[in-house]
Amino acid sequence: MTHQINLNRKHLLPGYSAVQLPTFLGVILLALLLGAGWVGAAWLEHQSLLQEASRLQTELETEQQRLTDFQRNYPNVTNEPELRSENEALTGRLMRARETYQGLAFQLENAVTGFYQPLTQLSEYDLDGLWLNQIHLQDGQRRFVLEGVARHPELIPQYLEQLGQSSFRGISIQSFTMNKQPAEDLWQFSLSNEQPANDRENR
Repeated sequence: MTHQINLNRKHLLPGYSAVQLPTFLGVILLALLLGAGWVGAAWLEHQSLLQEASRLQTELETEQQRLTDFQRNYPNVTNEPELRSENEALTGRLMRARETYQGLAFQLENAVTGFYQPLTQLSEYDLDGLWLNQIHLQDGQRRFVLEGVARHPELIPQYLEQLGQSSFRGISIQSFTMNKQPAEDLWQFSLSNEQPANDRENR
């Protein structure tokens, strides 16, 4: 027995049967959703990369500014060995200053006439670029000498003004000396509440 099939009937063509059409549309919709998801993920990743690039650019500008400031403050440091040497020198000075202040920790308050706080608290008034490295008490603690280092001489008046507005406002500076240290590009200064002997004799 022979059966004839009409191939022109629509339900036999792709996409026209009751099952094929929904499946075809579903595949198309799924492909569109997957494509949209991929585009969205790519866009989010792009935005994340832009934010990361902006953050890195900000960090780079900050580091460049720090480098510029460092080179301005330390013009003699041009390479890594010099940087390490400078860092070691500053660390040593800081340790010596701390030892000096710790050594005075047992001094009584008002040990020197005019002081209203322990001498150890002088460390709180160091400036950026100026620090004390020695404190001497003489003549039964009636005379004091403060020795320090400054990167710029104009910092010394600022330091004295700062002390004059603090609890150390009773200090009376009668003697002041300052010397340049060319090797380190620093200024060594000394402050005392008593005039030098030759000045007293001239009077």
